[in-house]
Amino acid sequence: MNTQASAAVSRTPLPASKPQGPGGLSGDLKQLYQSVILTHCKDKTNRGRPELPYISGEGRNAMCGDQITMHLVLSDDGHNRINRAMFEGHGCAMCLASASVLTQVAVGHTPGEMTEISEYLTALCHGEQALAPASLSASHRGELEALSGVRLFPARIRCVQLAWEAAQDALTSVTDQAATDQGVASVGDQTA
Repeated sequence: MNTQASAAVSRTPLPASKPQGPGGLSGDLKQLYQSVILTHCKDKTNRGRPELPYISGEGRNAMCGDQITMHLVLSDDGHNRINRAMFEGHGCAMCLASASVLTQVAVGHTPGEMTEISEYLTALCHGEQALAPASLSASHRGELEALSGVRLFPARIRCVQLAWEAAQDALTSVTDQAATDQGVASVGDQTA
């Protein structure tokens, strides 16, 4: 996890967990996990490609056969906020549900905020204590916490993370371009 970027962002603590049952998840979290997976796996709302222009990132999981392409439409306000997120691909229920959740969570966030949210999800999926990024709404935090129920099935964590990695891949091109543009502007400023 990038501690430098994370340290500068205010965080809110996770709500206290209820005692866990025999399956490792509390009854409430297990029910929410199942509900989020089923609801989002069936949701076709953000499947497909948005109108141009958009950026894309692709992820593949050879273990499950999952393949996801995330498409992100960015604002042109200088902050590159995500205006729309859609996906194409095929995979297991957890992979498709995670991609669907991402399409809802991503809207309104910057590339930097998406990195923080992705790191938060990764920590949760590995059973680590984590503080939610301040930019994450309570309802979206709940959906990510529900997805983190995959921690009981370590071989399936990659299924949940695949769409997030694909989105980060797409956003890397934007952050790399911004860094290049800043470097060019700095060099240009020195020679002027």
